[in-house]
Amino acid sequence: MAEIIPFKGLLYNRKKVGDFSKVISPPYDVISKNMQDELYESNDYNVIRLIDNRAEGQERYAQAAEELKKWQEDGVLVQDEQPAIYVYEQDFQFHGELMKRKGFIGALGLKPLGEGLIYPHERTMSKPIEDRLRLLETTNANLSPIFALY
Repeated sequence: MAEIIPFKGLLYNRKKVGDFSKVISPPYDVISKNMQDELYESNDYNVIRLIDNRAEGQERYAQAAEELKKWQEDGVLVQDEQPAIYVYEQDFQFHGELMKRKGFIGALGLKPLGEGLIYPHERTMSKPIEDRLRLLETTNANLSPIFALY
Protein backbone atom coordinates (compact mmCIF):
# COMPACT_ATOMS: atom_id res chain seq x y z
CA MET A 1 0.00 0.00 0.00
CA ALA A 2 1.21 3.52 -0.78
CA GLU A 3 2.38 5.55 2.20
CA ILE A 4 0.12 8.63 2.52
CA ILE A 5 1.50 11.08 5.08
CA PRO A 6 -0.17 14.12 6.72
CA PHE A 7 1.72 17.40 6.34
CA LYS A 8 1.39 21.04 7.44
CA GLY A 9 -0.07 22.76 4.40
CA LEU A 10 0.06 26.40 3.41
CA LEU A 11 -3.49 27.70 3.20
CA TYR A 12 -4.93 30.92 1.85
CA ASN A 13 -6.17 33.30 4.54
CA ARG A 14 -9.74 34.13 3.46
CA LYS A 15 -9.56 37.46 5.34
CA LYS A 16 -6.73 38.51 3.03
CA VAL A 17 -7.83 37.02 -0.31
CA GLY A 18 -11.62 37.03 -0.17
CA ASP A 19 -13.25 34.73 -2.70
CA PHE A 20 -11.16 31.57 -3.08
CA SER A 21 -12.35 31.14 -6.67
CA LYS A 22 -10.31 34.25 -7.55
CA VAL A 23 -7.00 32.78 -6.32
CA ILE A 24 -7.07 29.34 -7.96
CA SER A 25 -6.07 28.42 -11.49
CA PRO A 26 -6.04 25.46 -13.84
CA PRO A 27 -2.81 23.45 -14.10
CA TYR A 28 0.03 25.59 -15.47
CA ASP A 29 0.41 23.53 -18.64
CA VAL A 30 -3.08 24.28 -19.97
CA ILE A 31 -2.99 28.05 -19.42
CA SER A 32 -2.93 30.24 -22.52
CA LYS A 33 -1.41 33.75 -22.52
CA ASN A 34 -4.93 35.24 -22.45
CA MET A 35 -5.95 33.03 -19.53
CA GLN A 36 -2.74 33.93 -17.70
CA ASP A 37 -3.62 37.63 -18.10
CA GLU A 38 -7.17 37.02 -16.82
CA LEU A 39 -5.86 35.14 -13.79
CA TYR A 40 -3.36 37.91 -13.03
CA GLU A 41 -6.19 40.43 -13.10
CA SER A 42 -8.58 38.32 -11.00
CA ASN A 43 -6.65 38.75 -7.73
CA ASP A 44 -3.21 39.96 -6.59
CA TYR A 45 -2.77 36.61 -4.85
CA ASN A 46 -3.82 34.27 -7.64
CA VAL A 47 -1.60 31.19 -7.61
CA ILE A 48 -0.71 31.90 -11.26
CA ARG A 49 1.85 34.37 -9.88
CA LEU A 50 3.65 31.38 -8.34
CA ILE A 51 3.12 28.53 -10.81
CA ASP A 52 3.36 30.42 -14.14
CA ASN A 53 4.42 34.02 -13.60
CA ARG A 54 5.42 36.48 -16.31
CA ALA A 55 9.16 36.60 -15.59
CA GLU A 56 11.51 35.30 -18.27
CA GLY A 57 13.88 32.35 -18.09
CA GLN A 58 15.41 31.40 -14.76
CA GLU A 59 14.05 34.57 -13.14
CA ARG A 60 10.61 32.91 -13.08
CA TYR A 61 11.68 30.61 -10.26
CA ALA A 62 13.31 33.33 -8.15
CA GLN A 63 10.25 35.55 -8.58
CA ALA A 64 7.96 32.71 -7.49
CA ALA A 65 10.10 32.09 -4.39
CA GLU A 66 10.11 35.80 -3.49
CA GLU A 67 6.35 36.09 -3.96
CA LEU A 68 5.69 32.95 -1.90
CA LYS A 69 7.87 34.25 0.93
CA LYS A 70 6.15 37.66 0.84
CA TRP A 71 2.68 36.09 0.94
CA GLN A 72 3.68 34.11 4.00
CA GLU A 73 5.19 37.15 5.72
CA ASP A 74 2.06 39.19 4.95
CA GLY A 75 -0.28 36.48 6.27
CA VAL A 76 -1.82 35.79 2.85
CA LEU A 77 -0.70 32.17 3.19
CA VAL A 78 -0.63 30.60 6.64
CA GLN A 79 0.79 27.24 7.62
CA ASP A 80 -1.50 24.80 9.38
CA GLU A 81 -0.55 24.17 12.99
CA GLN A 82 -1.08 20.41 12.77
CA PRO A 83 -0.22 17.96 9.99
CA ALA A 84 -3.29 16.97 8.00
CA ILE A 85 -4.57 15.21 4.93
CA TYR A 86 -6.64 17.76 3.01
CA VAL A 87 -9.96 16.60 1.58
CA TYR A 88 -11.33 18.59 -1.33
CA GLU A 89 -14.24 18.62 -3.72
CA GLN A 90 -14.38 20.22 -7.15
CA ASP A 91 -17.45 20.96 -9.26
CA PHE A 92 -16.82 21.55 -12.96
CA GLN A 93 -18.47 21.34 -16.37
CA PHE A 94 -17.39 18.66 -18.83
CA HIS A 95 -19.08 18.56 -22.23
CA GLY A 96 -21.99 20.51 -20.76
CA GLU A 97 -22.49 18.14 -17.85
CA LEU A 98 -21.88 19.13 -14.22
CA MET A 99 -19.26 16.84 -12.72
CA LYS A 100 -17.97 16.44 -9.17
CA ARG A 101 -14.47 15.28 -8.27
CA LYS A 102 -13.57 14.32 -4.72
CA GLY A 103 -10.05 13.74 -3.55
CA PHE A 104 -7.40 14.48 -1.01
CA ILE A 105 -3.96 16.03 -0.83
CA GLY A 106 -1.28 14.43 1.28
CA ALA A 107 2.44 13.81 1.25
CA LEU A 108 3.53 10.60 -0.40
CA GLY A 109 6.32 8.33 0.76
CA LEU A 110 8.53 7.51 -2.21
CA LYS A 111 10.85 4.63 -2.92
CA PRO A 112 13.38 4.17 -5.71
CA LEU A 113 11.76 3.58 -9.10
CA GLY A 114 10.63 -0.01 -9.42
CA GLU A 115 10.63 -0.73 -5.68
CA GLY A 116 7.33 0.83 -4.72
CA LEU A 117 3.72 1.04 -5.77
CA ILE A 118 3.94 4.41 -7.52
CA TYR A 119 4.44 4.25 -11.28
CA PRO A 120 5.51 7.14 -13.52
CA HIS A 121 3.20 8.52 -16.18
CA GLU A 122 4.02 6.86 -19.46
CA ARG A 123 4.22 10.12 -21.45
CA THR A 124 6.05 12.40 -19.06
CA MET A 125 8.30 14.80 -20.96
CA SER A 126 11.67 15.99 -19.69
CA LYS A 127 11.14 19.76 -20.13
CA PRO A 128 8.03 19.97 -17.89
CA ILE A 129 9.73 17.71 -15.32
CA GLU A 130 12.78 19.99 -15.24
CA ASP A 131 10.58 23.09 -15.02
CA ARG A 132 8.45 21.84 -12.11
CA LEU A 133 11.51 20.42 -10.31
CA ARG A 134 13.27 23.78 -10.58
CA LEU A 135 10.17 25.53 -9.19
CA LEU A 136 9.94 23.02 -6.32
CA GLU A 137 13.64 23.40 -5.47
CA THR A 138 13.61 27.21 -5.64
CA THR A 139 10.40 27.74 -3.65
CA ASN A 140 10.81 24.73 -1.35
CA ALA A 141 7.11 24.10 -1.95
CA ASN A 142 5.13 21.76 -4.16
CA LEU A 143 2.88 24.25 -5.92
CA SER A 144 1.70 21.76 -8.55
CA PRO A 145 0.87 18.54 -6.74
CA ILE A 146 0.58 15.40 -8.80
CA PHE A 147 -2.79 14.01 -9.78
CA ALA A 148 -2.98 10.32 -9.02
CA LEU A 149 -5.57 7.58 -9.20
CA TYR A 150 -5.95 5.09 -6.40
